[in-house]
Amino acid sequence: MCGDEDHGQAVWPHPYFGATIGRVANRIAGGRFTLDGREYHLASHEQGRTHLHGGNTGFDKVLWSAEISRNRVVFSYQSPHGEEGYPGTLAVTAILPSRIRGS
Repeated sequence: MCGDEDHGQAVWPHPYFGATIGRVANRIAGGRFTLDGREYHLASHEQGRTHLHGGNTGFDKVLWSAEISRNRVVFSYQSPHGEEGYPGTLAVTAILPSRIRGS
């Protein structure tokens, strides 16, 4: 977690503070898109007008694996084909520097 010691203050009223958003950040109009001539329908939000931040179970709501070392944390997640309506399997890695308290 990046931010203040009081994590509650960092999160509210901004629930996406520090979140990894995906598969897409922002909105997809109509909750659908066309790729290689095929239309894909995604989880929709805002009364069906958009698809927001990767869907109902975006990357901020899934369990990532973590490898922790002295100077970094490597987070990994594999989004399977069809998750939230997206085609293809997607491997995602986020590498963050870390600081161990007291070192």
